Order: sequence, then structure tokens, then C-alpha cells
Amino acid sequence: MTTTDKATLIRQALKALGWNRRHVSVRTSSTGSLDVTVKDAAVPLHKVEEIAMVHESISRCHASGEILSGGNTFVRVSYSADLVAAKAAELEPLLSDEPGETVLVQGFEIWKTKGGNGFRGEEEYCISQAGGDLNRNVRGYNKSYAARALAIVLMDGGFDAYGEWIAPAPELTTHEAADEVRRKREDAEMAEYKAKRAAEKAEQEARPKPPPPPELPKTGVGIRFNWSESGYVDGTKVFPTFKKANEHLKAAERLIRLDYESRGAEWNGGYYKTNFTVAIDGEEYTGRFDIGCDADTLEDHILEFCNVDANPWIYNNKGISDEDKAEYGEWSQRVTKALEAEAPDPVVIKLPAVFFPVAEDRGLN
Repeated sequence: MTTTDKATLIRQALKALGWNRRHVSVRTSSTGSLDVTVKDAAVPLHKVEEIAMVHESISRCHASGEILSGGNTFVRVSYSADLVAAKAAELEPLLSDEPGETVLVQGFEIWKTKGGNGFRGEEEYCISQAGGDLNRNVRGYNKSYAARALAIVLMDGGFDAYGEWIAPAPELTTHEAADEVRRKREDAEMAEYKAKRAAEKAEQEARPKPPPPPELPKTGVGIRFNWSESGYVDGTKVFPTFKKANEHLKAAERLIRLDYESRGAEWNGGYYKTNFTVAIDGEEYTGRFDIGCDADTLEDHILEFCNVDANPWIYNNKGISDEDKAEYGEWSQRVTKALEAEAPDPVVIKLPAVFFPVAEDRGLN
């Protein structure tokens, strides 16, 4: 279909709505574009766009997204410059030069932002529905630009903001009336938000409470996993040695990998945050072990973290007191002694059951 054919179809559609060449001009160019110009203020621009823009055709490169040359039909729809200029000349004297002072014009509120610091440091005006959400607005970056923007909004019967058509509210003729409508809407929105939050809280409280975590021993070694992003980590028991805890973590990691494999996926770079507490003779150390990308064992994680001198990238930025440094040193000694006391049994990986609730079905039946 040629550009001329498309222009003919647009004219026919406009004529069916009662608009002829005196109302809307449709012109073609030698470059294959269509210029549709609205010459009558009574014709809504967005209605003409709905008719004309369906005939726009632009070919793009699938790789880069760039527009390919040749065979394109560009469509431009606008009010005539003279029509906008005449309407803007009537409106510009109505706009206030005082920052924050709002003016009501035919169902719309328009104001200059306080401080006047708009785009590139220039003054800025905002246009919004009277009594509506002030965040949904059209902006003009100086007074004359704002007057032209308001002229188009008024002739078009509103404007589009985030996919919502914002129409005027001509029944609101005073600032007090606009503020009252806005206050009632905001109160209703807040009441709806509070009701939703209350329902969510009630639903959360109605859920069965998880059992309390097991107590850690006052003597010897005890390791507990407080929570985990993986449902394969057991938080209901205390492991008596680092070996046993490491067996459990390795088994959980293996199950995670089997989970991915069962869905035909590959585990690349992900990890599952797991909070743990180690108790040695009544002293407790709590940390976070990342299954999938952390140290090989739990004790390696602790010893590496407690080695302050070897980890300046951790401690130099936030600083560390001599007291904390001494405490980390003590924990290094505690962990080392606990490892020396453990029996040299071989590590046996046993696959655990699912203990923590998971967000979705893992597909392992």
C-alpha cells in the first residue's frame, strides 16, 4: 500500500466522523511520511491519532533496533502551529509567576514549581487535573511552553499519563473544592491501604507458628542453622561437630543441583543464604554461609572471616576496634581447638529431607 493510499484511508475515516479538510489536513511527502494536522480546536487530537497512527510502518534491525532505510511510513499528528499559538496567547496571562501558586483553568490546575528549578535549571510548570493526583501531570519548562502545553491539553480534552487518560474536572471552580476532592480521594486510598495491610497481618498471624529453634549446648560444640533460602537445610536440630554440619550443607548443595538438573536447568552463579550459629563452650558465633559460592566448609568460612589481617577489604572500610580484633582471634582459636578434638571420621554425605518451607515446587517427587 502506497503512502497516498494510506492518506486516502485516513481521510475517509475522518470524514465518517464529520471532519473534512477544513478540520484536519492530511498530506504526504516525497520521503514517504504522512503529516496529519488538526486545524479546528473542537477536534480532539488523540482521536485523530487513533485513526492515523495505525498506518505508521517502521522497519527496524532485529539486532540493533536501528531504523532501516527505505519502505518506512512515518506518521506525525499535531495541532496546527497557528491554532496552538492563538490559544496559548489567551492562556499565558493566566499563569502565575509565583512559585507554588496554583491557578485553576477550565478544570485543570497549573502551578510553577517552588524554586523554579526545572529541566536544565530553568523554571518549570506542572498541569494536573483539578482535584486529581498531582503526580500525574504534564510539564512545561517555561511559561510560554507551559501555555502551549495547556492549550493542547484543553483542546484535546485531557492528556495521557502512565496509560491513564486524565480529563478535566470543570465542576471544580475553586481551590477549596479541588483540595476537598483530593483530600477525600487520598483518605479513601489510605483507608483501602490500611484495610489491605490489616488483612495481610491477620492472614500472617493465622498461619501456623514454626517450632522454636533447638537450644545450643552450654558445653562442647553445637551448630544450628537458623534459617536458609534453601528448603533442604534442617533448622530443627543441633549438629554436634563441624563434620556433621558440613555433611548436611554438602547434601543440601547436592539436592539443589539435582533440583536444577531435574528441570533441565543449570546452576550458574546462584547461592542460597544460610544463617547459622556455632556454640563452643557457651560462647556463640552467628554468621551467614552462602551455599554454592562460599568457602568449602563452615570452619573455613569462620576462620577466613576472623582472620582480620588477611581481609583488609572487609575491615578497612568500616574500621575495627582492638577489642573486636581480639574477639575474632579468640574465635579462631576456639574453632581450631574444636576441630582438633573432633574424631577423624570420614565425611559421609546423607541427603536430608525438606525442612524449611520452599516458595515453589522443586519438582522432586
